[in-house]
Amino acid sequence: TLLGATLSNGQTWREGGREVLVCEACEYQGGFLHFSPSNFLFLNLELDHTDCYASVENLIDAFTKAGNNATSVILNSDDKNLNIVKNRLQNKAITYGFTSENDYRGEWIGCDGDIYSFRLFQYDRYLGDVKCTLPGMHGAYNTLSALAACLAYGVRFDDVVASLPHFRGIPRRLEHIATYRGHPVYYDYAHHPTEIRATIQTLIQRHKEPPTVVFAPHTYTRTRDLWDGFVEQLSLARLALIAPVFAAREEPIVGITSENLASAIGHGARAILTPDSMLSSLGVSEPLVLMGAGDLGAFYDAVTPRV
Repeated sequence: TLLGATLSNGQTWREGGREVLVCEACEYQGGFLHFSPSNFLFLNLELDHTDCYASVENLIDAFTKAGNNATSVILNSDDKNLNIVKNRLQNKAITYGFTSENDYRGEWIGCDGDIYSFRLFQYDRYLGDVKCTLPGMHGAYNTLSALAACLAYGVRFDDVVASLPHFRGIPRRLEHIATYRGHPVYYDYAHHPTEIRATIQTLIQRHKEPPTVVFAPHTYTRTRDLWDGFVEQLSLARLALIAPVFAAREEPIVGITSENLASAIGHGARAILTPDSMLSSLGVSEPLVLMGAGDLGAFYDAVTPRV
């Protein structure tokens, strides 16, 4: 297994058997087009990486081309854009989701806090019940995707379900890192409006109140092109504190600033530069989430215990 995140062994890889290699790929700059795997697993498809994809149609074209490079594709057909990819790939796609037309179909049982349970069907055959150990609706979809991929490769359902409680997620994906003066503190990689919404909604489910969010926008082009989405989703927070834009590979764009984004959000949102500004903005006991794909190290250090 080769991933872009740290596993429980402290590495970005884990050695298992020699028959299957699981590797994470990215669509940025068409990176995943350089692979010709036996199978691609597509989780979702939205406009992103706007510095190299001018429209969502360009991304749909790229995903279709990637899918044609694989022997088969497992995809979430509840996603409207991946459903277009499915139709273009015709009979190559194996589908999963929580709607009735999927090959691997989840049927909701209920939600306990932020943990979801569902029944799993393969076509019309009931396989058993699944309890997601990953929080939130997006955790349930990710669990369903893993089940579909394993079952498509012939792994027994009971073996997959038995392994789920042993997986507790990976760093910086709704990672609980500390409690600071009564505030549960989380670290999250969300840097797209849909991801921000999923994280905030999951924390509201878990803690029964909206979080204070420290958000570092990632790249000027993404911030510019998804501006309205950032404004809408960050307004769900109790308070949005906007750290400096993480430029990564880009030069600044006139008008695309943390100050202007905070002003557009309203609801008391403001740009901040230091951890002191974050700490003085906290309420009584609401969750605090440090959010973004850039460098939030100073804010992290301010709320985590010192050894």
